[in-house]
Amino acid sequence: MRTLIELFSKLIFLLFGGAVVALSLLSANRTLSHGEGLQLARQQFYLQGAISPDHLLYPAAMAVDRVELLLAGPEQTANLKLEYAWQRFYHAEDLLNRGYHSLSFSTLTKAYKYYNEALLAAQQLPLDSQQKTALIKDSQVFEERVQSLFASFTHDERQELVRLSDQQGLLEQFLIDSI
Repeated sequence: MRTLIELFSKLIFLLFGGAVVALSLLSANRTLSHGEGLQLARQQFYLQGAISPDHLLYPAAMAVDRVELLLAGPEQTANLKLEYAWQRFYHAEDLLNRGYHSLSFSTLTKAYKYYNEALLAAQQLPLDSQQKTALIKDSQVFEERVQSLFASFTHDERQELVRLSDQQGLLEQFLIDSI
C-alpha cells in the first residue's frame, strides 16, 4: 500500500512538473537580437506549422540537422544540404512576409551557404550528365527565387547576397564545364 502511495505521488509530481514545463513553453517569448540592439524576432513556441527560425525549439531542430549531416555519406550530404537550402529559403520568404526582415536576411544567407556547399559536395560525386543538368536547373531556379526577394533588402544586404550568388555561379560553371 505504501509503495502504491509513493508511486501515485511521484506520478502526480511528474504530471505537475510536465504541465509547468508545457505552460512555460507555450507562453515563452524570447527576443532575439543581432548587433546594435536590433530586434530580429520574438522567439515563440507554437504547435502548428514547421519549426521556423522564430520558434523557441529552432536551435534543437538545427542540432538535429547537424547530426544528420555528420552521419550522412557523401551523396546523402549533398542531398541534405540541398534540402536544407530550400527549407531555409522558404523560411526566409515566410519571415520576410511576416515582417522579420533581419531574421529573414540571416536565414536567406544560410540558405545560400547550404546551396553552395551542396554544389561543392556534388563536384566530388560521380554524377552523370543528366544528374548534373538537373542540379544546374535546380540551382538556377533557386537563384531566381532568391533574386525575387532582393528588393526587400538594403544595399549592403544585397551586396552580401550578390557575393553568395557569384559563388553559386562559379560552382554552377564547374558543373557545366564537367558535362
